[in-house]
Amino acid sequence: MAESVVCQGSRLGRRRWLAFGVVASVLVGGGGACATHQAPQDPAALGCLLVEAADSTDGSWPLRVAMDTDGSSLVIPHPGFPTSRVDRFVVDQIGETLIRLDCRGRPQPSLAADWSVDDQGRTWSFRLRRDARFYDETQVVAGDVARSFREVAAPRPWAISDGYLVGWAGIRSARVKGDTAIVLEFIHASQSVPRVLAHPALITIKRNAAGPVGSGAFHLGRTPQGGGVSLASPSAARVLVNSVAGDARDALDRGVDLLVTGDVRALAYAAGLDEYQALPLPWDRVYVIVMPEADDRIQEAAADPYLPGIVRATARQPVSEAWWRRLGECSLPPVGAPRASENGRLVYDAADEVARNVAERVIAVIGTGAGERLIAKGLESEAFRRTMVAGLDRGYVVQLPAAPVAPCLSAGNLVQYAPWLDIAGAEPAIYPAVETRPHAVVRPGRVTGRLVLEWGGALRVLPDGRGSQ
Repeated sequence: MAESVVCQGSRLGRRRWLAFGVVASVLVGGGGACATHQAPQDPAALGCLLVEAADSTDGSWPLRVAMDTDGSSLVIPHPGFPTSRVDRFVVDQIGETLIRLDCRGRPQPSLAADWSVDDQGRTWSFRLRRDARFYDETQVVAGDVARSFREVAAPRPWAISDGYLVGWAGIRSARVKGDTAIVLEFIHASQSVPRVLAHPALITIKRNAAGPVGSGAFHLGRTPQGGGVSLASPSAARVLVNSVAGDARDALDRGVDLLVTGDVRALAYAAGLDEYQALPLPWDRVYVIVMPEADDRIQEAAADPYLPGIVRATARQPVSEAWWRRLGECSLPPVGAPRASENGRLVYDAADEVARNVAERVIAVIGTGAGERLIAKGLESEAFRRTMVAGLDRGYVVQLPAAPVAPCLSAGNLVQYAPWLDIAGAEPAIYPAVETRPHAVVRPGRVTGRLVLEWGGALRVLPDGRGSQ
């Protein structure tokens, strides 16, 4: 097996999470000297194989996939940024980033075969795989990576500063060395490969008349009748992907092969269907209450231990690190003028049922004692965003990623809609309420390719049923 150059000897912290019904250790943090290690292992050896490929006599293409819409109301639309589970799934099948993070957060080679870092920890050199090809069979070269980085770094109002290639990712500049090597200079030093390079916005693609073309196992096919997204591969494997519209149980009645959902009603329904198996995915979302002014009553109500059992999702009290409290390396826009609440509304996106559950429970816990009368108020998504920017309500229930690989990007998205929030301050008024996780409901006999779990709950289909590519 070929060797790859990475930084090992790291001091590894450990976090525990529940996956596949057992407790597994997650490697986080790190730092150390550069050494060599064996190139990427098989997903099964890494403990990241969610579903093994079915026998060819049982499974067949296309693989029919349905997913909750479950997109955050606060993600700034951008053509290079996946904003929902369906978007993320499609991006992960058609494109590759320089590195991947496996299901335990460990960096794995992807487009980059190996990498090294200078003594200062700011300049990282990546050597590309020589067999990396776009779907049109042209070779992926270092210039394609640099161009894709420039395209995704379109001006954003909260960009770190002018002159940086991808400010939100901490990338100062990129230098191409021939066709197979690219050198990235980072704003901040690190002796472990920057995890942000696995962010799906940093896939390498090129665009032609038919749309974006990547080097992943699949490419975008023709739009199927009835909508959705069609993915095809040279091996004749196909995947049909749709967002869940309405009740997720209907997707099971239609016989989908993979349903990704957090809806407890759909999970209970699937438990009674012999052909389906529900597999828990990582805790990937945290619902928080964001407030213009601190409020001890709401902070205490958000910590209500009964809240996870009330929301219509697989939920728990928050245990993940509050990443918004460690943004020292992010250069965010100045905080706007403080807001004073003009009403007692706790506002949420009406399309987000979990947010509604949180808002209504918090109001019920606080009750109708002395002081202003508080109410839960749902608004259509666009109206919710406009109202949050104004910041004249008591608070706002929003969902955030639980463990983002690009916390500066997540913080920037939040402050765009809460310009009055001093997120980098000592005690921002952000009160965690619940963490949620989706499940993958699968028909094992119908999944012809291998289904691989990656960091943050990302799923990849390996159409040939073998290997780690």
